[in-house]
Amino acid sequence: MSKYQDRFLGGEDIEWERNYFGLMNELKLKNASKYEELAMRLIDGGEELLESNGATYKISVDENGCGYSYRAPEELEFQRISWSQLSQKSEERIDCITNTLAECEARAELKV
Repeated sequence: MSKYQDRFLGGEDIEWERNYFGLMNELKLKNASKYEELAMRLIDGGEELLESNGATYKISVDENGCGYSYRAPEELEFQRISWSQLSQKSEERIDCITNTLAECEARAELKV
């Protein structure tokens, strides 16, 4: 971590990031087989809807990237939250998709 980190983030922000990224890592380990199975289904493209904490998340994969969107309860439209460019190498694509799934689920658990 940079010695200048405190100039950009306060203590609460640093703690929130530690919790968020820690939860992402925990979820990726805990749900590895589920995430990999879903990543294999989506590797060539497609969408999958996930329900969590009363909200709906849409994981989208195409030839260029992977991302997810959020739809609040009683809303009609999805709002894009994250998108990452995908490599053309299968193992890197799977890793990126599983990271996206862990990020999505962490956001849902933390309700952010």
